[in-house]
Amino acid sequence: MNRAKMLARMGEIQTRRDEIKALGDAATEADGTEFKALLVEQEKIKSDLDILARSEAMDVFAAAPQLLPAGVIVNGPSAEVAKYDLGEYMQDIFKASTGRERTPRFENLQKKFKAAATGLSEGVPSDGGFLVGTEMMTSLIEKTYEEAQLASRCTRNQIGAGANGVMINGISESSRADGSRFGGILGYWEGEADAITPTKPKFYQVNMKLSKVTAAYYATDEVLSDAPFMAAKVNELVSKELAFKLDDALIRGTGAGQPLGFLNAPALVSVSIETGQSADTINFENIKKMYSRMPAYNRRRAVWILNDETLPQLMGMTQTSGVGGLPVWIPANSAAGQPNDTILGKPILYAEQASALGDVGDINFVDFSQIQLIEKGGIQGASSIHVAFLASEQVFKFVYRVDAQPLWKSALTQYKGAATQSPFIALAARA
Repeated sequence: MNRAKMLARMGEIQTRRDEIKALGDAATEADGTEFKALLVEQEKIKSDLDILARSEAMDVFAAAPQLLPAGVIVNGPSAEVAKYDLGEYMQDIFKASTGRERTPRFENLQKKFKAAATGLSEGVPSDGGFLVGTEMMTSLIEKTYEEAQLASRCTRNQIGAGANGVMINGISESSRADGSRFGGILGYWEGEADAITPTKPKFYQVNMKLSKVTAAYYATDEVLSDAPFMAAKVNELVSKELAFKLDDALIRGTGAGQPLGFLNAPALVSVSIETGQSADTINFENIKKMYSRMPAYNRRRAVWILNDETLPQLMGMTQTSGVGGLPVWIPANSAAGQPNDTILGKPILYAEQASALGDVGDINFVDFSQIQLIEKGGIQGASSIHVAFLASEQVFKFVYRVDAQPLWKSALTQYKGAATQSPFIALAARA
């Protein structure tokens, strides 16, 4: 099989297919038949190219005397992986998948990964796929949580081996009235020798199942030639994307194959707008009511989540004080121990995932400690040369198994007063 001839024919076919597609409604039945035949031929050439690449890689593999025999694990400095830089390891993956030199250290690590794998879907070296183990991903997951504004504030726990989720028991409390606190615990003032009236709490269960968020990184031959650059870019770009997806899900996730965001939580309190309030506005009455609907014991950890579009509404907002007014929005002042902008003394996090001005979710007041986040292991990865074979690119896929859910089953009616409270507060739409 001649690779050059196959690639040339692939180009000819693509040119003819483009010509037929350009005909649009003028294409005849014969054109349609030809188009289908050309597509089948292209698929056959692609399959032949894949087989050729695998054959060449196997030829090099069989002829290389330094490779490990089946089942052998190398010990000593040559097999040391503790200082195996991520970028250098990705270079070794590229070399191995394209039939070039395989170092004993690389072979040793791959055997370790495959021995730990529980299925055949994790990547098969003979098909051009190699595993990127969790040992290599420590810095990536740490960077992801550094980048994530919201996920880093959640209550975060690891799931153990053999588990795909967790069942969390919560207290079923929807009211602070007597007989309802903690789901049914009630205290009494009683005299000496009086009988004690028994009460008991009620519980509910939060069923959490791990979902997967993935990111793919395409690396050209040129990028792969520089290991430090490769490692730095993977840590920067992949971690930023995973952090973005996590934070977005924590705001508006549906709970179906992804975390449940606080905007879809059953305990969300949506504060009504003021009578006659104009569209796409925020006023001080909105702010005061949102602040008051957060329970006092959650308020100390709560933060404001805002879209940047809300800033013009907030920067000129004041609260009346004597004959003047005091600003509601206060810019950051590190010298005063306030590294964030604040509203009523509580930090502001500006999130591009927050809703546009006027929509529910443009301004929110949230205690993220009341959102449970679970994860399993770190970020896992795999690679393949086949996805972008014709472009001479190596594809690295990163998978992070995670779930998150608000822990409150419903908003809470106060002991005195009719307004409900919650650690998840949003302002109603102002269309």
